[in-house]
Amino acid sequence: MMPVMSPKYRLTSTSAALFLLFSVARGAVAAEAPLVDLALWGGIKTTAMRDLKHETDLVTADMKAHGMDVVTSGTGGLGTGLEAGWRLPAHLSVCLRGGWLGRDGGDITGTLSDAYGTADVYEHVTINGWCVEGGGRYERLVAPRLSLRGGLFAGLVRATADIRLRSKVTGLYALLLGSGDHTVPYRASGLVAEALVGVAYAITPRCCAGLDAGWRLGKTGPLKATAAGDTDNDGAIDAVAGDPRRSSDGTKDLTLDFSGLVATLFITLAL
Repeated sequence: MMPVMSPKYRLTSTSAALFLLFSVARGAVAAEAPLVDLALWGGIKTTAMRDLKHETDLVTADMKAHGMDVVTSGTGGLGTGLEAGWRLPAHLSVCLRGGWLGRDGGDITGTLSDAYGTADVYEHVTINGWCVEGGGRYERLVAPRLSLRGGLFAGLVRATADIRLRSKVTGLYALLLGSGDHTVPYRASGLVAEALVGVAYAITPRCCAGLDAGWRLGKTGPLKATAAGDTDNDGAIDAVAGDPRRSSDGTKDLTLDFSGLVATLFITLAL
């Protein structure tokens, strides 16, 4: 005759079995390799902005032709963003990147003062760019804590630009140049691609830091006004929403070019 377990013994045995199963499952989860890498990156870039450089040369030449002393300056900023990577076999990852490409722009200042009057002209351009990209990475351990990696990405770039023209003229020069202070906002979008290589150092098993460097190719379509405005300070509205920004010589629509070398620092957490 089989002995009958008491309810208390059955409950104790079941609890022990559940506890053992939970401990094994928890250990398996703890030992499981991370599946997602989340990185914060930021660094410097170079940008070509060929159309705007050509436009700057045209405006500068026109100012000098009117006898102005001209000073130009350009600005370029840092870029920053996030990257998420889903690990695959064979040292590969599928990645999604998003970032702010920094602030670019420039100033043109022209001054003239003589017996015919005075003229002070200031033109300022402020550009902000953003990108969203998808792609992949390959990363391989080459030393106990050191990895080499590379990545290819492609996606969309979007940018805004504010073009401000401020001028103050007196005397006979008022017949040639208008006075005023107007800003016209523009927007443009296009495609972007990046090729990066880098090195990563493991600070802890789930945290690493390193450096990426490479080349970004990013170009937009025409800059189009998002609001009406006066583009030449003549007192008349000559740009309405949707109008492209034309070069001073009227030969082409202005675009933005975010292409150039990039170098970024990053820190990555494995989740």
